[in-house]
Amino acid sequence: MKLEIARQPIDDLTKDPRVSGCAHLLSLANGVPRSFFGRRFAALARPVVIESDCAGIGIWFGNVMRIARAILEPVTGQIICCYPEAAVPVLISTSMAAFRSTCAAALDRFPYYAGDDADDAPAVARADLEAIIKEIDPDVLKVDSFWVTFLDDVEMGDFTTEAVERLIAEVSR
Repeated sequence: MKLEIARQPIDDLTKDPRVSGCAHLLSLANGVPRSFFGRRFAALARPVVIESDCAGIGIWFGNVMRIARAILEPVTGQIICCYPEAAVPVLISTSMAAFRSTCAAALDRFPYYAGDDADDAPAVARADLEAIIKEIDPDVLKVDSFWVTFLDDVEMGDFTTEAVERLIAEVSR
């Protein structure tokens, strides 16, 4: 499985005084992951400047699990996630480059395990993926983050080859 990149237009953003001086805008134009395991993350067609209680001013460029917003924090360049009604954002990645690289590496490692693999296969996959993520963006493993939740889901058995194939077929319809 390979990562597809979506290049997001930033022309409207450069005219918005709330983020026009943001050095991180170019990271959107350089590309964001189009999707990551179907609904886990999906890019918007165009990024939008938003203000929220969770993140303040940010650039909404994608959705997490179809319910939360993936936001580029314009001052730090971090990628954060704001769930509905949340007061505090969840860290996704420390930069757009780290987000792209981590998504690509996690997809390159797929398949993780089959439904009929040994009982320890999910734990082995988690350990492999954790080492991959730690190499790219170690700070995301120090807090409750998008990637820690992903690792937990892998270890719980949510990412069998069969389950992922069903998800991708469902999203493709």
